[in-house]
Amino acid sequence: MKLLAIAVSLFAVAAPSKTVRLAIIHTVHGCHVWQTTRSLGAAGVLKVTAGTKVVLRVNCPMDFTLTQVRGPKLALGDPTMHTGTARTVTFA
Repeated sequence: MKLLAIAVSLFAVAAPSKTVRLAIIHTVHGCHVWQTTRSLGAAGVLKVTAGTKVVLRVNCPMDFTLTQVRGPKLALGDPTMHTGTARTVTFA
């Protein structure tokens, strides 16, 4: 029984984390919006659990600057995202 409990807990730790893909796109109304499989708007809310990876992609002919405004410090790297690039941010 004890061995089974250890195996289950190891499996839980080794389980892959969820990945959410977000793109910032140019729109006719509102200038820019965040989009997953649906549009989140210019200031959408995305709730994630610990271990989730968020892939941010710039699908627009402009560069953008990432700024963290609250929460535990994230490893954002270079704050400037250039056209056609992607960045992965992991929420610990």
